[in-house]
Amino acid sequence: FPTTTTTTITKPSITTTTTTITTKPPGDGGPGDILGDCLINYFTLDRRDNTFVDPLINITGAPATLSFQTNADIYCESCEITCFPENCGLSSSSLVFDFNEILYQDISFRYPKVISPQVYTYELVCQGKNGFSDSRTLRVKVLPHLNWREINPGSFSS
Repeated sequence: FPTTTTTTITKPSITTTTTTITTKPPGDGGPGDILGDCLINYFTLDRRDNTFVDPLINITGAPATLSFQTNADIYCESCEITCFPENCGLSSSSLVFDFNEILYQDISFRYPKVISPQVYTYELVCQGKNGFSDSRTLRVKVLPHLNWREINPGSFSS
């Protein structure tokens, strides 16, 4: 909890009151983890989320990186990324991360091969040691490669 100290000094015709609020850094009972909750700071796909675009758009077979960070590893027990439908490009439809040593994680993969547009959902759920969990979801629409063909309307002979 933040600590508040108030000091009042009174002199003839002058009263001065000073209030000092002291906070502790994250992971030490400071703002954001007063209750000791495991919180997700961010969950992005190629440094983007669905704040402005939902779903994100990408091309089949393109490389991608899922990234996440939590507020404090002392409060987080584990995080799990799931995706659906299956064959979302990850090595498994469920990836579990233990928090013995990590606070953030990057997962590189390639989008799956699709023949028609497909929307994939990636969900991150982080479980706190106190039983509280936090989650974030990302949606991406994967488009097939277009079959480009050059059209030659004829020759230009003189």
